[in-house]
Amino acid sequence: MKTTFLTAALLAIATAAQAQPVALGASASVPASESTQGQGLDDLVVVRSLKAESFVAPIMSGKLLMAAVSQGRVRIVLQVGEDGRPLDWLIVAYSHRDLADSTLDVVRRWRFDPVKIENVPVKAQTEFDLEFKGPDVVTISTVSDHIELFMRNLAGERLEYRPCTVRELDRIPLLLNVVVPRYSIAARDHGVRGSVEVQFYIDETGAVRLPAVLNADRIDIAMAALEAVRQWKFEPPTRNGRPVLISAIQVFDFGKETTAVTKIN
Repeated sequence: MKTTFLTAALLAIATAAQAQPVALGASASVPASESTQGQGLDDLVVVRSLKAESFVAPIMSGKLLMAAVSQGRVRIVLQVGEDGRPLDWLIVAYSHRDLADSTLDVVRRWRFDPVKIENVPVKAQTEFDLEFKGPDVVTISTVSDHIELFMRNLAGERLEYRPCTVRELDRIPLLLNVVVPRYSIAARDHGVRGSVEVQFYIDETGAVRLPAVLNADRIDIAMAALEAVRQWKFEPPTRNGRPVLISAIQVFDFGKETTAVTKIN
């Protein structure tokens, strides 16, 4: 298994669109049922577009209305369980902190259609953009990418909080705790090869937040990569000496070669 950690170009922005389904497959030499035998899919989280069953809209606070604020924006990363109920979430951008707090007040009440892999319900994740257009109007849409968010900020839509790009960082954060993905027994015995992309955020403490499989050739190696990334720890990313949030994608190539893990630098 060859592991290559992303450098500046890819660490800057998780560029793959969250609305695109993750590709998961199994090679002809190892059936899908064998590739996941004994593991189940309980720990798998895939990036998928989520279809809402019910959505409770957040409302503007009286504080903002009194301040004559009529518009704003919140971006949230949301992970749902096999039943379509929210399990975890992270606010990654907002124009006003009060709008972010209002969103957090209602997110537990959102419901989505379950996502299935091999006809089995799995955890799924995507990002949503909430646009406030007045005290009673909120639109929600899936996020395309972080470049769009950054360009909005440059164009004059002031955001109090957002992910920083790599060019804004003091330096690339060092990976402090490395866990290398392991093959499943079936995959190792059959010499399976494949690629996995895991997207995630690195928060102000250096912790990995909400890792999910963006693309993968096989389910078993996807689960191995995801389990490894969950255990990673970085030094806190900083901008002008202050901790900030960033997004990243890690690519794993599983094959016959085994090389040492290379830290981001």
